This record gives sequence, C-alpha cells and structure tokens, in this order.
Amino acid sequence: MPAFQAINLEPEENIDEQIDTTKELHVDEALKRFQNALKLHAQGVRSREAAAAAYDELFESEIFKYREAKTDYEKAERHAEGQPEVSNVDTVETDGGLDVDAGGADGVAASLAQALYLSYKNYGEFFVDKYKDELASNPTWKEKTRLKYYDDDARKVLDSWTTALDQDPSDPELWRRAARFAAAMNSHRIKRYCLEAAIELDDDPAVMEVDPPSLAEGLAGEQLKDQLQLLGDDMALSHPVMAPWLKKKMPALLKRHLDPIPFLPDPTKS
Repeated sequence: MPAFQAINLEPEENIDEQIDTTKELHVDEALKRFQNALKLHAQGVRSREAAAAAYDELFESEIFKYREAKTDYEKAERHAEGQPEVSNVDTVETDGGLDVDAGGADGVAASLAQALYLSYKNYGEFFVDKYKDELASNPTWKEKTRLKYYDDDARKVLDSWTTALDQDPSDPELWRRAARFAAAMNSHRIKRYCLEAAIELDDDPAVMEVDPPSLAEGLAGEQLKDQLQLLGDDMALSHPVMAPWLKKKMPALLKRHLDPIPFLPDPTKS
C-alpha cells in the first residue's frame, strides 16, 4: 500500500545539496575558463592578448565572489574595519535565494580551493612570461637593476602568487618563485620569509632533524643558507632546521637550478 502524502505540503528540499550543486557548477565553469586561458597562455607571444582576455574572463567567474576567494589578510582587514564578513559581492544567490557560500561538501570545497589556487598561480606566471617576452624584444630591458612593485606589472605577479599560496601554502616551488620575484624587487625580507616557508612546510625541527623531503625544498634551503650567510645571520644559521644544508654540500649539478627565474635582476645578491 503506497504511503500517504499530504497534497498541501511541499516536498522537503535538501538545501545543502542545492548549495553544493550550485558551487560545483560554478567551479566547473571556472575550470573550463581556466583551461582556455592556459591553452592560450601556452601558445606564447602570438597569443598574449587573447590569453589576457581569457584570464579577464576567468576572473569574472562566480567563484571569485565567494568569501573563500578572499585571503586571510583581506578577511582580517574587513574585520578590523568593522565590515560584515560577507558583503553583497561575497554572497552569490540562486533564484531561490540560497547563499551558495554557506555550503561545503569536502569534495566541492577542495575543488574550489584548487581552482582558485591554479587561477592565481598561472595568472602570476603569465606576467612573468611577459617579462621574458620583453627581454627578448627589448635589449635594454636586461639593464634593469630591479623591479618596482607599482611598475612593470610586479604587483600583479606578487599579489597573484600571494593569493595562490593563501589557498595552498604547501607548494615549495611556488614559494621559491615568490622569493626570487621578491629578490627582483630588492626585498630581502619577503625573499627570506618565502624561503623559510618553503622549507618549513611539514617539519618540526624542535622535535627531530629531518632531511628536506623534496627537491624544491632542498633548493630553497640552499638559497636560504646563502642568503643568511650573506647577511651574516649566524643565529638563524644555527637553527636546527638549517642543519641538513650546513652538514651537506649540494652537488654542482643541482646548484645550476638554484635560480628559478634567472632572467630577472637580483639586487639581493650583494
């Protein structure tokens, strides 16, 4: 006998499922735009304008309006200024008035974070590639002694990579590239911070001494050692985390890969 169902009651809807489905659709849309931007980006100089337009379209995606797209710094600034945590640009609603930013299945959340991370990481790389284009077409560009944050698109590179690392701080190679770019702007402090972050991703040196688990971390540690020696910071060099690099000498074959962006100026070398 079929179960009785009152005809004057609307069926109960699973709000969380609707929210997660909407999020998933937004993430899929952003990833498709990202793939298009990446394809044009990979085509080199001849497609730079098309790639720039594709990246602009990518950052118009709905996922960049979620509060998950805000960095911890932006959230802290908003809180300090007394602004609400979610503003009218952070909340994306469906026709039924659902706040899709309120959902959060683990799979959707992970996909969202990955989409944000990849978008910002490659957007920063896009402007680094434009520097390489400039170097090839303008011989006088190599005479630059440093990059300036508000000139030369440097702000777009550093801000994009900072946002990417806020989404996923476990990428030692991106920390290395951010450190190298900071060096091009003559920022010893940011360079050192990024290198320290690269080698301290998983280890607790106060508990036990461990070797760097990846090549990128190994290279970052060697760079940090060189920087600390240049600064004469013996106290920092005596920290247990630096032990693997002080006790072992890096092979010359690997040292050739120390500089991840060798065509940029580096005023922090001296």
